[in-house]
Amino acid sequence: MTLLRVSAIGLFLGGLALSSIGISKVQAQEFFVEYSGDLLKNTSGGNKRASEYVDILYLSVDDQYQLSKNLNIVAHASALYSNGAGFSANIVGDDQVVSNLETGDSLTKLAEAWLRLEGNKWSLLAGLYDINRDFDVLDSAELFFNSSHGIGPDIGLSGGNGPSIFPFYGLGVSGFYQVNEQHSLRFSVTDGLPGDPERPSSIAAKLESGDGAFSIVEWAYKNEDQTWLVGYWQYTVSEPLSALLSSRAITDLNKGYYLRHQRSIGNSRVFFRLGTADSSFNKYDRFMGAGISFESPFSERSEDSWGFAFAYARIGQEAKINAELEGEVLEKGELNVEFTYAYSVNEYIALQPNIQLIKNAGARNIPSSTVLGIRLTLSM
Repeated sequence: MTLLRVSAIGLFLGGLALSSIGISKVQAQEFFVEYSGDLLKNTSGGNKRASEYVDILYLSVDDQYQLSKNLNIVAHASALYSNGAGFSANIVGDDQVVSNLETGDSLTKLAEAWLRLEGNKWSLLAGLYDINRDFDVLDSAELFFNSSHGIGPDIGLSGGNGPSIFPFYGLGVSGFYQVNEQHSLRFSVTDGLPGDPERPSSIAAKLESGDGAFSIVEWAYKNEDQTWLVGYWQYTVSEPLSALLSSRAITDLNKGYYLRHQRSIGNSRVFFRLGTADSSFNKYDRFMGAGISFESPFSERSEDSWGFAFAYARIGQEAKINAELEGEVLEKGELNVEFTYAYSVNEYIALQPNIQLIKNAGARNIPSSTVLGIRLTLSM
C-alpha cells in the first residue's frame, strides 16, 4: 500500500468522523499530482564534466471542513519520490544546489501530514510541516532552479540536518495572524533535527530532547504591487563548527535574520534577498540574491515566463580558519548566475530550458562550471 493511499485513507476516515458529529465539508477532496525532471549537463569546470537526470514525483491530498461559521479545519497529506541523483553533490560540487529537485538520496516517503485550524484572521497548524511552504517565499523567485531562491542557504544549510524543509520534515506547530489588510505575522516551532539522513525514506517523526527546537518568526507587508518579508530564526541546540568554540556555544545560539522584497513593474517582477547566519555555527554567514522575472513575454505566449537571477553565499570566518587548519584555502564565497525560460505546452505540460554559471563551487578555487539544463513538468 503506497504512502499516498495510506494518507488518503486517513483523511477519508477522519472526514467520516467529522461528518458523524455534524461538521460539514467545505469543498470536495482535492488531489494533486506533479512530476518534474531535470536533465542537466555540466559542460565545464566543477568536479567533472558529466550529465545527470534529477526527478521528483509529488502527490498530495487536501480536505476542508467547517466547524462553525467562522472556523474551518484543513487536513493535508503528501508523499514524494526521488531518484536520488546527486548532480550538485557529485558533478558540480556547489553548496547552493543547481536543481531544487535534488534530494541527495533515493527516497519514497510521506512528506507532510498536518491539520490547520482557520479563523477569520488567524490559523494554527500542527503536524509534519515544511516551513518553506509559508516562510521565506516569494512567487517571483519560484521560477528559478537554484535552491537558494527557494529558501536562503543561510537557513537551508544551517543546523545538524537543516530546518524542517524539503526533503526532511519534522514535527512542529505554526501560527499566522492577519494584523490588518497589509500586515501579517507568522511563527513556527519545529524539531531541531528533522528527518534521518541515514534512512532518507523514513518519516523519522521524533521529538528528542537532545535535538532541541528550531523556531522562526516572519513579518510580512503586502499590497498589490510589492511584498516585504522580515524574518528571524534560531536553534535551541547549536553545534559549533570548531571544537575550539564549544565553550562559547553553551551560551550562544545558532541564529540569523533575512529580508526579502518583491515589486511588480509592468509585466515584470524584481526581487532581492539578504540573509545572515552566525559564522560560529555555519559555513556561510551572509547571503545576497536578486533577480527579475517577466510574465507573458510575447502576446501569443501569455502563459510563458522567463528571467535571470544571481545568488551569492559568503564564507564565514570560522569556516575559513577551520579549512586553513586542514591545509585548504577557501575563496570568499560561491556565486551562481541563472537564466531560464518557462514554456507552457498546455495546462498539464511545461518545458523550461535553463543555463547556470557557478563560480567557486563550494567556495573552492576550482574552474567555473557552466550548466545547461531543461526541466519537464507534468501536473494535474
